[in-house]
Amino acid sequence: MLYKLPDGREIDLTRVKSVSSIRDSGLEVNSIEKSAMTFSIRLAGSETIEVKELYHYADWAEATLKIKRMRQDLLNKLKDVRGE
Repeated sequence: MLYKLPDGREIDLTRVKSVSSIRDSGLEVNSIEKSAMTFSIRLAGSETIEVKELYHYADWAEATLKIKRMRQDLLNKLKDVRGE
């Protein structure tokens, strides 16, 4: 089953091995005012996909909620595919 990430990338849920917790990666390398919150999706075959939400410090709470929802939606779809 294919799952479409908010940025348009598609992943095959049957290949997902694990989903990391969310972490705040701090300031982006190419930006002096944007930070990033990320989580990683590890797939079979040693491929890793990073999901990233950029935010300005004033929007930290909104970005946190958004990335939590993204991750939870992915986990819910994984449960459906695995029959849990």
